[in-house]
Parts: sequence; C-alpha cells; structure tokens
Amino acid sequence: MNQQTIINILKKGTSNEILDLIRAQNTSNIHYIEDAIVQVVRTGNYKLAGNLIAEANKRSGYGFNFLHEEVLLKDSPEQLTDFKKQSVTKKAMSNFQITPIHCAAINPNPDILKRLLESKPEYSIMDYQMRKPVHYAACCESDGTLKLLISKGVDIREGDRKKLTPLMLAAKNGRVHNVQLLLGLVEEELERKTLLTVKSREG
Repeated sequence: MNQQTIINILKKGTSNEILDLIRAQNTSNIHYIEDAIVQVVRTGNYKLAGNLIAEANKRSGYGFNFLHEEVLLKDSPEQLTDFKKQSVTKKAMSNFQITPIHCAAINPNPDILKRLLESKPEYSIMDYQMRKPVHYAACCESDGTLKLLISKGVDIREGDRKKLTPLMLAAKNGRVHNVQLLLGLVEEELERKTLLTVKSREG
C-alpha cells in the first residue's frame, strides 16, 4: 500500500481495526500514517486525528505536545490538563506547523477553542500553508467554532497559500452547515457572487 492510498483512506475516516491492519502490513506504513496526521486534521475528522496524535506522541511525537492531543479527544475545556500560554501555539510537524489552536478549531465544542484563545488570543495564527484557525473551523463537524471566530471579527474571505478560502474548504469537505453559515453572512448579492466565483491557484 503506497503513501497516497493511506492518506486517502485516512482523509475519508477509518476505524482503529483498519489502522491496525495497515500498520501490521508494513513497518513503513506507520510512518505514512503519522505523516498524514495533518491531512486528517484538515478534513475535520477530530477523533481520528486525536487518536493518531496520541499514537505519535508515544513514539517520536512529530513535535506534537499533549495539548494537540487533548483538544481533539476531550469533550469540554474542564477536562483539559492545565497548560502554559506557550503550549497553545506550539507548532508541530515542521513541514506543516499546526498548533493546538488549529486542532481545537475542528472540535465541535467551541468552548475548547475559546479556552485556548482566552489564554493566548491568536485568532490569525498561520500554519505553513498560511491556513488560519478559520480555515480549520470551516471543516469542523459543527458550526460552533466557526461562529466563535466570526464573532471575533476574523476575515472569512481570506485564502491560504493556494488561495483556498474557508468557503472552499467547507464545500470540499462536505460541511454543508458551514457553507450555509458563510454564505448567510454575505448580505449583498454582488458580494455573495464574488465569494462564490473567487478562484484558488488551481482554478
């Protein structure tokens, strides 16, 4: 099984049993799985991403800290281990540089993201591809984190390094609720058309 196949499987979501089979098939697959963690985070599959980070932390860690893991696996901010401000913006995976804030943006409970931002209000912190928390929140299974960020005045029109906007990412990952939320925020018909016709670098 090659790396791209594994990435595609993980992006769609899978069970721990399937993951165990993939790992057992070839030792190289373990590294392929860990390399794909950020792709899983970016699809909004928070539980799978949390489990993968937990496994990675048992080995090399790839630069993840306990907070990357907990903001994905915990259901409320009260369950989080006490943390320092610098832990909130710890960048993992040097080629992607995702932080606990980015991870918290895909947890359906917005109070977890709110707790991190109260500690360190980094609403526009970017990963390597210039994706901000709003880009991750657009892929969340609920609209709670997206609403939280919008209430703080974040720009919903911003593109990442490839000019992918939150609306594009929400649509790409089938997050209809977030597509509706983002389009509903644009009151003027002309602005809505502009938002719908803007192109990424791939067109």
